[in-house]
Amino acid sequence: MSPTPPRRDRGIRAFRFWRRDIGADVDDEIAFHVDARAEELAATGVSRDEARTRALAEFGDVERARRTLRHLDERHARTTARREVFSDLWQDVRVAARSLARTPGFVAVVTLTLAVGIGMNSAVYSIVDAYLFRPLPVPHGKELVVLAQSDAALSAPRPYALTLAHKHIPEMKTCSRLERAPVFMPVVGNFYKGLAVSIPLHFTQLAQAANAARVHAVLRERYAGERFVQVRPLGDPDVIAAGSLDVQGCNDTQRADLFVFGNDEQLLLMARIDNLGKGASGAAVQTMNLHLGLPEDTGLTA
Repeated sequence: MSPTPPRRDRGIRAFRFWRRDIGADVDDEIAFHVDARAEELAATGVSRDEARTRALAEFGDVERARRTLRHLDERHARTTARREVFSDLWQDVRVAARSLARTPGFVAVVTLTLAVGIGMNSAVYSIVDAYLFRPLPVPHGKELVVLAQSDAALSAPRPYALTLAHKHIPEMKTCSRLERAPVFMPVVGNFYKGLAVSIPLHFTQLAQAANAARVHAVLRERYAGERFVQVRPLGDPDVIAAGSLDVQGCNDTQRADLFVFGNDEQLLLMARIDNLGKGASGAAVQTMNLHLGLPEDTGLTA
């Protein structure tokens, strides 16, 4: 027996205004013919159930009819939609043409504005393309540099926090277990990243037998095996030969370099890190690893 055609809720379909529900229309059409034939048979004295059964049998294969009708309706809907689009477009063009013909002055202004805008865009793009996108027509063009004069005050090192009340002093005192606040005078220079801390001392401030070699030995013993701390040789010969310490020497690493310089009376301790990599993000990840009981180098590279 052929299945009974479904009945769609017309109340719900009423809200499908954005597109036609072809399937629902086909089901309604089939149901209408089946119901009409069932009413005719019922009028002859046949029971309603028997009348509907006979009406479905006379109609034939409902599913096949549904597929065929839906295919035809969808093809017709597509053809109609295309025809309406082109018809609307042609009508819009005609209306626009008539409107423009009535206001030639406005048309001239708009056309001139568009022409100027397109011309300026083309000119700007040509300049940008020639100077920014295309390589210069010279060998090794990427190695060329621009020489310019900058503000001397910004290029020179600049000490700050001269009130001796820098915001990090309390944590320095706490983490270093100092009884008195340290004298901290930061200096900012004209470079992107890299940080060095210097601690000058007289041996009279330390234990009586202290000297540079013993201080260096204590640091080497304390940080032996530490992946991210490197104690440089005593009086680092490379730094001495260069004549200065490269503050950016640890950039793009998670490493902290420790230096010990000294003579018979004085001692200079120095530390160097990448203040953006190690100092900010790297130290945070390392601290989180320790807090979670993970290896401290998890997610970090030297």
